[in-house]
Amino acid sequence: MSGCHVVAVWSRANHRADLRNRVGGVGVEALSCFYPWLRKCVLKRNLIVTTLAILLLGLAACGEGPGSSSSAGADSSSLSTLGGDRLPVQVPGEDYGHQPVQLTGVVALQGGGCWTIDLGDRPRLVVFPAGYTKPPDNGAIVEGPDGQTVESGMAVDADGGVVPATAFPGVPDGYWGNYLSFCNPGTQEFVVLDTLEPAFDPQALSQDDLVAMVESGDLSTDWGCGIGFAASTPDQRVALIVHLRDGSGEVDTPVTFPDERWSAEVVIGKLLMTEWCDDVTESWAPQPLVVARWPLSSGVLEFTPPPTSGCDAGPTVSATLRDATVATPGGDIALGSLSLVNDAYGCFAG
Repeated sequence: MSGCHVVAVWSRANHRADLRNRVGGVGVEALSCFYPWLRKCVLKRNLIVTTLAILLLGLAACGEGPGSSSSAGADSSSLSTLGGDRLPVQVPGEDYGHQPVQLTGVVALQGGGCWTIDLGDRPRLVVFPAGYTKPPDNGAIVEGPDGQTVESGMAVDADGGVVPATAFPGVPDGYWGNYLSFCNPGTQEFVVLDTLEPAFDPQALSQDDLVAMVESGDLSTDWGCGIGFAASTPDQRVALIVHLRDGSGEVDTPVTFPDERWSAEVVIGKLLMTEWCDDVTESWAPQPLVVARWPLSSGVLEFTPPPTSGCDAGPTVSATLRDATVATPGGDIALGSLSLVNDAYGCFAG
């Protein structure tokens, strides 16, 4: 009954009127003249039956909320309230207005069956990806469509966004509004998750693991900004960052590494590019975690510097890094040749 409210107004006068003529065609009032105990018993019996009927109607009105087994595949118009024993999940077809970014935090089951995620600044109510359920034998665990489980108190990585409550369908009077009222009436935000998995911890990796990440890493995601080039794996766990140290002056190409005017290194960790070329971040935004920095021990960077640069000019510059190797504590490893793109050459944060 969490999140549901049943209100019954009982009228003794109406109840007595309803009970007349219910026993063998003879009114209760008439029978009570001869058998006073009969009137008392019939009233008590009918009071119990009527009360149970009201409670059953109230339970039926509570319905099933998003995340319950019977709501799978239902549209939002068929859903009613979301009680504390329901798992809040995205409803297919609803638009929550978020732009997915990488997130990291700790999920927790709070009192009343309410789930939150703490992104590092404070807990917020969470909406799980569509298809997530709760196993019937353990309410402190959520399970994805692929069978992967996440339990209360676990650190997680996710794609999603922080969304104002006003962006949700059914706020303040619908089922999401009811969920807010039940779990945290004062909250102004949800965290909507599109993907979810146990957190990756690069600090737990061995040096051999880090080397393997570099050797297998696909540095195919370019990051424009500054005088130089940056590329990372799609998951932002390995990155190559090459930039002019003083950020100004004439650039002579090609550049052969090592070169004292240039910083060129492979960085390993987690969420490495979340603050790239950005000096304004949200309080909940994750921070880059770096566990290793290994310099380029060789390589040649070939590109043609543009005649103008800067955020207004916005030139796109392409480069090729040839025959690059990385110096690790265990020896050099080969990066080979890479194509790099800076679509905001000469632009800096600020």
